[in-house]
Amino acid sequence: MQVRTIKMGFCNTYLLGPVNEKYVLIDTGVTGKEEHFFRTLRQWNILPEQIETIILTHAHHDHIGTLHPIQKASSAGIIIHKLEAPAIEQGIVTIPRGYTPLGKIMSALGKQFLEGKQWFNPVKPDYLLGDHAFPMDDYGFPLTIIHTPGHTHGSVSVIDNSSPNAFVGDAMFNIPILPAGKIHPPFTDDATLLPKSWENLLNYGKEYYYPAHGRRISRSLLEKEHAANKTSL
Repeated sequence: MQVRTIKMGFCNTYLLGPVNEKYVLIDTGVTGKEEHFFRTLRQWNILPEQIETIILTHAHHDHIGTLHPIQKASSAGIIIHKLEAPAIEQGIVTIPRGYTPLGKIMSALGKQFLEGKQWFNPVKPDYLLGDHAFPMDDYGFPLTIIHTPGHTHGSVSVIDNSSPNAFVGDAMFNIPILPAGKIHPPFTDDATLLPKSWENLLNYGKEYYYPAHGRRISRSLLEKEHAANKTSL
């Protein structure tokens, strides 16, 4: 499926499709970016009502901030892992543990000043994922959602079965504050789970991995970093 990237603050959201004039949206970006989102749709001659499904890779504020207005305008069904659902149902901020030195500082500040605060309008999900792969063929889209914990315990990634692409949320980062060639997220609730999640992603045989932060990542880079992280644990 065609990939359209909409930069929503410091989070990439991905619009996949069309399939029978319908689209899937992966993540919704930070709070207050709905006008930018709808303006971008208009530029592409896409109506909000054409978004049939919203897949949330996890429930951090930079991924779910504009969920309520997008869902209200589109009436899209919302899919999220069951461990992440309470945050969107309550509209609260959750903060992950830091992994890198900078990540630990940012996490500590976030936990002190933001965690648990009501930040968004609550939204009820339509489908709760578990730990097993969830194929979307019956919904008309050639996608498979897989559980990829590490960044959070309920993080998921989306495999496009019709292309070389996978969409990985925060299972990987590709941003300037990381050392060159490093893709390990600066925040992980359980870093020991991440190598298995990367291995699971590699087993699907995709060539490109689209993170929520930064540019796409090649298979060769993921293989290199996966080998290095397995050795370091």
